[in-house]
Amino acid sequence: MMVLESDLRQLDESIAADPSAPRVVGVRAPGGYGKTALLTRWAKIYRDAGVPVYDGRQELPTRDAAVLVDDAHQLDDERLRALRALAASGSAQLAIAYRPWPRRAALTDLVEAVTRVRPPVLLGPLSRAQIGERAGLLLGAKPSEDLVDLVGKQTGGVPRFVDRLVKAVSETADCSVPAAAVEGFRYEVDNLDDDVRRVLLATALGAATDLLVSLLGLDLDALGDAMDGARASGLLDDYGILLPIAQRALIALSPWERRLSLHQRLIEIQLARSGALLPLVRPLLGAPVSGPLFASAFKMAGDEALAESPALAARLFAAAVEAGEPAQ
Repeated sequence: MMVLESDLRQLDESIAADPSAPRVVGVRAPGGYGKTALLTRWAKIYRDAGVPVYDGRQELPTRDAAVLVDDAHQLDDERLRALRALAASGSAQLAIAYRPWPRRAALTDLVEAVTRVRPPVLLGPLSRAQIGERAGLLLGAKPSEDLVDLVGKQTGGVPRFVDRLVKAVSETADCSVPAAAVEGFRYEVDNLDDDVRRVLLATALGAATDLLVSLLGLDLDALGDAMDGARASGLLDDYGILLPIAQRALIALSPWERRLSLHQRLIEIQLARSGALLPLVRPLLGAPVSGPLFASAFKMAGDEALAESPALAARLFAAAVEAGEPAQ
């Protein structure tokens, strides 16, 4: 169950009313959902009340201080065990923020100790109304309905991505996704775990889930772990579908050679199983590809498209000829 803004305000008020009271809180959400912003807000409340604030990454205070730990999933086991002892002490002013993945045993023990005191705060995506309010604050004026629609559709309401896209669109003449918004994802893409990156890129290129085991050479456990990591990245929506702006970013920010290699393997797998090729091949229209594999794939994709979109089929047949398929 996601936490409402009113619930968070109650927590704010509780801290402000009695900042020295023992209080243990866990905040769980994928990347980009506002964990850091929430801890920053609480840190200000504590400091304004004269309570020292520690980030939990160095020696822990013995008393009369708040420990606010961001990205707890990145800490080593020794630090996690120390925080678990603090959570279980009954006298701590402790808040930990963490992603759902990775979940090592030491982090699981810490989370269990924290949730025994209080259910975790689960941050969710912004609603359309919240996107509009947030955009208005960033722009200093009421946003257009088109802007709110664009931002909601592209970002799924993930707060970090909402801010990024609103700011980027505000610097353009039309209501579309500018290159600056896509480039802003470089940090997220570059810092993905290797298997998570491969899963996300393959998905961005059109690979269905049932193709991922064959495509990436992962066993089911490893694939499940990578999918958990993909969800924790914040780049998927609540249904596990890649956010449109994240799909653009993964394709734009991944080396062409890596994308081409995955495309080739995907096409080979689909040809071997007589699977649909149109979703895989359509993004390659206009790309510098050639050879029998791509020529055959374009031709077969054209056959798939012919009934519903003759114009698209014509483009695919032309691409097949350019790739080496003999003209009919």
